Amino acid sequence: MTLLRALAMIAISMAITAVILLGWIGLVFVVNTSTPVAMTAEAALNLMLLVLLTLVGLPILHAVLYRWFWHVRRRTAQGAFSVGQAPAFGSEPTAPPPRTVTTAGLCRRRRAAFVMAGFTAFLAGNMIEQFLT
Repeated sequence: MTLLRALAMIAISMAITAVILLGWIGLVFVVNTSTPVAMTAEAALNLMLLVLLTLVGLPILHAVLYRWFWHVRRRTAQGAFSVGQAPAFGSEPTAPPPRTVTTAGLCRRRRAAFVMAGFTAFLAGNMIEQFLT
């Protein structure tokens, strides 16, 4: 990795952090001044991190796990691994999985279902927590 590339990555991460911080402060300010609902800073940060993880983190994690399990399945079929004896996660480089043919509408519906499932799980967890306390 070159010095210029490292500095670019640091600058991008600092910019993302600044955007999240300003968005957090802005969300608290807007909700508390323009709606009758009071929102704490912790609730606003929780909401922002939920949206960030749901829309960015989970799809990336899904792609990483799909690539790893496709690699292990392919190498097991070739005889490199015995059945049930997969290597440790990330211990070897993987080739990208083959492209699948999907339509844009199908991708949007899958993503919407995935996001809604995440939001539903989060809300159900909050409701259970409030019920138990």
